[in-house]
Formats: sequence, C-alpha cells, structure tokens
Amino acid sequence: MTSSIAIALLGAVTALAVAAAYAATLRARAARAALLASEKKYGESVELVRKMEASSQLATVVAHDVNDLLTAITGHSELLIASLDPAGTGIEDAHEIQRAALSAARLNKPLRTLGGGGRASAEVIKTVPVLVVEDEPHVRELIKVVLGRAGHEVLAVAGPHAALAALNRQPAISLMLVDVVMPVMGGYDLAVEARKISPDVHVVFMSAFARDTKRHPAGDGFLPKPFTIASLTGIVEEALFAARPRSAL
Repeated sequence: MTSSIAIALLGAVTALAVAAAYAATLRARAARAALLASEKKYGESVELVRKMEASSQLATVVAHDVNDLLTAITGHSELLIASLDPAGTGIEDAHEIQRAALSAARLNKPLRTLGGGGRASAEVIKTVPVLVVEDEPHVRELIKVVLGRAGHEVLAVAGPHAALAALNRQPAISLMLVDVVMPVMGGYDLAVEARKISPDVHVVFMSAFARDTKRHPAGDGFLPKPFTIASLTGIVEEALFAARPRSAL
C-alpha cells in the first residue's frame, strides 16, 4: 500500500468515526435541551432522560474506539518515521500520516468530554516484567513493541481475568499498564482486585478520558490516549523507578 493510499484511508476512517460520534453528540445535546425546555408530564420527561443517557453512552463508546484507533496509528507512524531515511522520499508522507492522526485526536477531544470521562530517572529499569492490560489488540501490540524495543520485559494480556491470573503466576510483577475502559471489569476495579494479590503493585492507568479523581489511587500514574512513544516509555521508566525495592536503589 502506498503512503498516499494510507493517508486517504486514514482520512476516510477518521471522518466516518468522528462523524458518527459527532452525530451522537448532537443527539445528546438536543435531548438535554428538550429536557430543560420541557414542561410536559413526568412520563415524557423520563423518556427524554433515557434518550439523553443513551446518546451520551453512544458518544462515549464511539469516542473510546476512535481514540484507540488513533493511538495505534500515531504510535506505529512514530515507529515508521524512526525506521525511514530522513532524506528519503517517504519520510514526509509518514509525517503527514502522523499529523493527520494527531489532528483527528484533537477533533475527538470534545466527544470524550461529552462521554465523561518531570522524569525521575533517564535510566531504563529492567529489574521486573511490565504487565500490560489492554483489550484493543492494535494498541496492546503497539505497547508491547515499543516497550520491548526500549529494553523492558513485557507481558501483554487482553483483559482483567488474564491479568489477575498473570499476577498469581508471577508475583515479581510490580508494574501494570491498565486501560480504564474495558468489558467485564474496568481498570479501576481491576487495580483493586490486583492489589488483593500483590498489594504493592504500581499501576499506570491509560484512557482517552480525563482521570477519575475520585477513583484514581494516590501515587498511581496516568497516561492519556493517544500517547507518543516518548510519553509511554517515560511514564513506564518513572513508574518502575518508583516501584523498585529499596535494596535496588
């Protein structure tokens, strides 16, 4: 596939996804406006509330999925740029793909809002494995590749149950990268269950939405999506440095 076709496909996919999410946004806003203006009987108000909540939930789901797609695109475009000859003919196309994805992420930001939701050391810490819990396969593979190239041992799983099983098998795990929005069990609930197995495990939460200040444990990290390679490796190194046993300091 040529770079120009890749850019065209990226634009088409992004446009469709953002359009769907924007339509959900408009429906949610219309429902809210109708609810505020309504002076009709109670039963009609309840129906408006139901429609408003359904539209908001749809916007949340679409925004989350679009953001995971953009995270994979921006991350792999960074890897592509790093592998290309800076003077070659394809480097500018790769940069254009990255710029388009970052622009789409900015367009997606208002939809995430509707839906709700300094480095400690430059040294790469290689003392323990990093457990990655991410249900989106493209993002999970990106994180595994990036951290592996940075010298980390990575164990990547698709969901909470596999993560808890991994903690039981490998008590040496002291850092988890956890997606906040996942089926069956969300990231914050997973962290609670994980600490029943490994009380000292450090967690970095990943999300397209703002951190939940009421549920975010003090001392844990937060990585906004979409993220760059530098922000991913940086927060992992900071977290591993903080999680090291005192004997390793």
